[in-house]
Amino acid sequence: MYPQASQAEWENRCLKQYGLRVGIGRPDEIIRLINEAIAKSPYYGTEFFDVVQVYDPQIPSRVTVGINRLHIYLTDTARKTLLATYTYREVGAWSSNDERFAMKIGSMVGGQRFIADTTQVTRWQTFLFSFFFPPNKQETVGRART
Repeated sequence: MYPQASQAEWENRCLKQYGLRVGIGRPDEIIRLINEAIAKSPYYGTEFFDVVQVYDPQIPSRVTVGINRLHIYLTDTARKTLLATYTYREVGAWSSNDERFAMKIGSMVGGQRFIADTTQVTRWQTFLFSFFFPPNKQETVGRART
């Protein structure tokens, strides 16, 4: 998928890709600059799940779902193309069992359903839950007011 290259060649490619100059400083400074540039990407921190979509005939059966702090991405696994991007505001509901994950996108009446079979349901649900309810909010859920 990616051509073989030495570490120096990869560093130069990364620097050039993000508009940084080669030979700008110490290796740790270069790594810091590259990480700062990559962190600005909308795909930064995305966790990917290969699933079998079982509901919508308009979507390929094998898709990769990417989840990060901003969006949920559906990509065609075979063609490596982006099919859809959803914000968390667009997710109306989700549910799961041991092998299947279902998501309702849009309004509860006219929204789109996405249902997928995966062995990673628990991991997927934990990951989504962490974005809907960040840790500082999870601590207060269920506590009685005093």
